[in-house]
Amino acid sequence: MIDLFRKTLYTGIGLAVRTQNEIIDLAKDLAEQNKLSETEGKKFIDEVVDKYNETKKRMNEQIEASVKKILSSMQLATQAEVDALKKEIKALKERLPAD
Repeated sequence: MIDLFRKTLYTGIGLAVRTQNEIIDLAKDLAEQNKLSETEGKKFIDEVVDKYNETKKRMNEQIEASVKKILSSMQLATQAEVDALKKEIKALKERLPAD
């Protein structure tokens, strides 16, 4: 049972890192191997591409959230904070007497 779970997980990860064209080619091959009609094959490919895009979007969101969490824990300044500091420095420089 654990092997089946492991294989399924690895297959999912493998599919997730493939390009969209690779996924389409794989879906076409599967459609041909299973002797799907042209309509069924197109529907299958469309479903696979939709699922691929949905999964890719979720993965990107999860990666972005993880990166933000890591950066937040490192207490690095955001670009907005750096820009605010630059603006404040500029304003302070303008208040200094000219040399």
